[in-house]
Amino acid sequence: FGSSLCRFVTWLQELTSRGTSADVDIDSLILLAADIGLLEAELPSFFVAVAAPKLSFLGETAQNFMTSASIEEMYEALKAQIPVLGEMITGLLANQCIRILEPTQTIPRLYRHTNREVPLKASSFVSGAFRSLAMCGKFPEPCRDEWTVKTLSVVTERYAAMVGDLLTSVKKTEDSLLRLKKGRRGGATT
Repeated sequence: FGSSLCRFVTWLQELTSRGTSADVDIDSLILLAADIGLLEAELPSFFVAVAAPKLSFLGETAQNFMTSASIEEMYEALKAQIPVLGEMITGLLANQCIRILEPTQTIPRLYRHTNREVPLKASSFVSGAFRSLAMCGKFPEPCRDEWTVKTLSVVTERYAAMVGDLLTSVKKTEDSLLRLKKGRRGGATT
């Protein structure tokens, strides 16, 4: 079991070292985080119930030392991967939401050339982003609040920047059109 756990920790470290470019889906990463939480919770009792009796031939002092050292080492190795995994999950989910929100930039073109009324309700891609954010409910319990806040913060900041750039662009276009109209009026009277 110990060697399997070591391989699991090594595999997890290799996966998280790839960063958000890893070709894995968010659901799998969330399940992996939940499994790590379960392993962390069950590891001490497993060693006491299963490993300790098998090490009884070493004597109580050696057995307690080895069991304690093994548990602590595995526990710390697993615990160290949770924040890294959290960064991957929140980064991937935030990027997914931002990709859904990117059509925001097309709104001015839709309404400028068609003389439609200004939109009064959220566009479909906004609700699509919220559907993706519903995945935050699947986050493992001990990390749920922190990861949700982090994901929402990233999405909100990037969406605000995107909308800010859009509004700046629209304002520049309107100012340019206004100057053009004034220039035509001034040129027509002379």
